[in-house]
Amino acid sequence: MKDILIEYPRLPLNNILTSSALTILAVLNNSCSISDIATKTGLNRKTVAYTIGQLAKYGIVLQENKKYFFSKRHSLIRSFVDNYWKYRTNKTLKEISPNAVLLWQRGPEILFKIDNDFIDSDKPVKKESIHPTAMNIFPKYGLKVISDLGYYFYSKRDLKAEDYVIHTLLIDPYSPIYNSYALALYSKTGSTELVKFGKLYDMEDHTKTLQEYLRIKEKNSSFLLPWNEFIDLIKDIQ
Repeated sequence: MKDILIEYPRLPLNNILTSSALTILAVLNNSCSISDIATKTGLNRKTVAYTIGQLAKYGIVLQENKKYFFSKRHSLIRSFVDNYWKYRTNKTLKEISPNAVLLWQRGPEILFKIDNDFIDSDKPVKKESIHPTAMNIFPKYGLKVISDLGYYFYSKRDLKAEDYVIHTLLIDPYSPIYNSYALALYSKTGSTELVKFGKLYDMEDHTKTLQEYLRIKEKNSSFLLPWNEFIDLIKDIQ
């Protein structure tokens, strides 16, 4: 922040770096439309459009082909946003439990694992923001996967079945086993929107590879099992 104040002394930071702006800037790793940003952040379109307009007015966010992206000229602000959310994430995880392990984070949303019961009424973290996910919800879909770890997603938005699938991938995106587990869950949900949700988590290419794998029934990546082994794994957990 000190560096930003020195470099841009005339920027009205109190008006620019609002809670909504910090949340929106956290998702602009890739160019996004207003709809993309609203979906990723959980903010309503009106708030997103207004905040983007404010950020664009000062050149922090640029537009091309109806999509918005972080200006390279404002690398100091980007660094501040990244470090701000890292600080918030560490603080939140410590409030949940000293044993919580971070798996993925973007803005205020956090995927983490833990090996014991962390719900404590004395903790300041809101319980309704902590959602069981990944292997924790497999029994709900009739899948028998045993794990001595609990997987949870910290977010103010309600999760959908596709979120659970992506969270399973995010545990270890390059593991053939976790990719197979994710596909087993995906097949149980009846969803056809894997790539759509993959895009929301910046995993569009990864999910396209998974979709192709299901279509051609043949190993097409190092992070996938040979098709016959995948089928055997499915049988073992059903």
